[in-house]
Amino acid sequence: MYEPRDIIARTRRFAHLIASSAEEADRVVFDVVEAEQSYLSARFIDDSLRTRLYRSLCDRLAAQTSAATEEGEADGSAQPVIWRFRRLPMDNRLAFALMVIEEIPSSTAADILRIPDTTLEKRIQQSRRMMFEE
Repeated sequence: MYEPRDIIARTRRFAHLIASSAEEADRVVFDVVEAEQSYLSARFIDDSLRTRLYRSLCDRLAAQTSAATEEGEADGSAQPVIWRFRRLPMDNRLAFALMVIEEIPSSTAADILRIPDTTLEKRIQQSRRMMFEE
């Protein structure tokens, strides 16, 4: 079981990873928590709270048109992984962050992103290829 405060802290960390700036991440998390206030006040302290917050957060981040980070002009192997991660398409970035970084089970991650499991797995494979094989 997770405490709501822990879940919000994790979603904040997730938003900082995905968003293009700390201010944008904090604003999105605040908006999500504010929008989900009635759900939070009902004190659902289980995975459904985590899933609900991540889904709302992913929806809001995906709706934004945040450009890939343009830092570093070196070849892919010389660039820090975070730069290559930030250059991924948003769909791939969200899938990779949920499954690989946040270690959310694939069925839950697919549910959060509202996509089939096969699509999620394909995005993870594409992300790994784009980040580590180029």
